[in-house]
Amino acid sequence: MNMKIEPETREFKEVIDELNHCTVIVEGKNDANALKKLGVNIKNIVKINSRPLAEVVYRISETRKATEVVILTDFDQEGRRIASRLRVLLQRYKIHVNSSLRRSVMRFGRTRIEDLKNIIKEDDHYGKVGTDFHKISHKSENKNKRYSRKTRRDRGDFWSN
Repeated sequence: MNMKIEPETREFKEVIDELNHCTVIVEGKNDANALKKLGVNIKNIVKINSRPLAEVVYRISETRKATEVVILTDFDQEGRRIASRLRVLLQRYKIHVNSSLRRSVMRFGRTRIEDLKNIIKEDDHYGKVGTDFHKISHKSENKNKRYSRKTRRDRGDFWSN
């Protein structure tokens, strides 16, 4: 049963909570920002940033005193290659790699970690918190709602007549 995890569910909150208790390795700053937006503590995130993987693992082993690490590289071929190399290097330092948590994040339905920031929208044009799943909107409809006479009047837009 390989179903997607919806952001409103208990499983989603449990995955985010588990990520807060681990050191999380991501590829770059956009991936880190996406996880931060989901609620992951930024102090637990280590960015690779095109550094040699051996250097990243050495720094984690020396400074973090991490016992458990989650590798959240992208889920494409290159990301999987990086994840497998990191897994081998981390195991040399006797650091446990939590692969089941990586699979849980994979079930969010995104292939790139930086796309996770679109799972939860902060504010849409109605001022409500919503999700990006199962929502199809048309650009012209959104534009009409943002620039309608009623909206300009309610906002007190001084450009309107």
